[in-house]
Amino acid sequence: MANKPDPLLSIDELEKKINALGRIINNPSILVGKVVDDARIRRQAFQALRDEKIKQRDNEIEQRNNEIEEDRRKKLAHNRGEEYLDGRRVNLQPTDHDDVFKDQVRNDCLLTKMVVDERSVIGGPKSVLVKDEDGSMTRYRRWNPYTCMLAAAILNGVEYFGITKGATVLYLGVPASAITVSHVSDIVGRDGKVYAVVYLHNSRGSKFDMARMQAFNDMAMIRENIVPIIADAADPTQYRIFVDRQVDVIISDDQRADQSTILSLNAKCYLKRKGNFAMFIKPVVMSVVMPDLDSEEDVYAHELKMLQRLELTPSAGVRLDPYQKCRACVIGRRKYKEEEKEDEDEEDT
Repeated sequence: MANKPDPLLSIDELEKKINALGRIINNPSILVGKVVDDARIRRQAFQALRDEKIKQRDNEIEQRNNEIEEDRRKKLAHNRGEEYLDGRRVNLQPTDHDDVFKDQVRNDCLLTKMVVDERSVIGGPKSVLVKDEDGSMTRYRRWNPYTCMLAAAILNGVEYFGITKGATVLYLGVPASAITVSHVSDIVGRDGKVYAVVYLHNSRGSKFDMARMQAFNDMAMIRENIVPIIADAADPTQYRIFVDRQVDVIISDDQRADQSTILSLNAKCYLKRKGNFAMFIKPVVMSVVMPDLDSEEDVYAHELKMLQRLELTPSAGVRLDPYQKCRACVIGRRKYKEEEKEDEDEEDT
């Protein structure tokens, strides 16, 4: 069978195609414009895809550079014996005491902002570099309550007793490590002053005492707000030439049986009228001198009565458990004769 011929176009369809072909012949830009528009759309899509890939690559490069920089800081801190922590992993919570922070990640640890950019603590803890929200780096030092009684007292909720920026502190009976003194130095800052009285049990000084004092003097040379004093706190007149002003706070960590008397003598010589004191009580020391004090409560009651007899008014106290076994901290202020008369008048009325 012969092939069927193609159906013929209708007259209307033929006229439309002829008219369209005539428009293109008369105005070729119609066809060119369509081609150009298609090319422009394809070019814009390609540029958008290229910009997105470039942005993604830049973000990856920036993230990698940040990781390299943080690794560099960690290695540098490790070489210095320090610890580096990102601020997002350290939640600093302020305490009732100025410039003393609590680490919510480690509930048994306090932090103080370093007053100097040095690891100048005798056997002290590592410093912590914390990245703040604005990207700046701040160095803090961990304050261990298991080795420092003042840190244990703050964690157990002792009331604020005057250690603040710019304050002057007289520290009686500096312990061998002197870590607590260095943290007090951080709190009072460069405008404050810490007079640290160290008592050597041997007049000539043992090798341990000499090494201890050498390390303590080295720390005081770096921390200009610490004044080391080698003297017996039982005789405050020995260091009157060094303590050239009245102090805001006296901290007694002497750990001798007559600690209350020593604190009273120093308070009469150096404590301001509205100054405060903090005394750490160790029942083991008192039980050796006074064996009739059977329990810890008896020792604490005896010390409180002794403070009141010596014109010192205890205002609050806390036990240092579980950080420091069988120890307590008492804070208060000196009582003056005018206040005693007022108390007597109130009792009479």
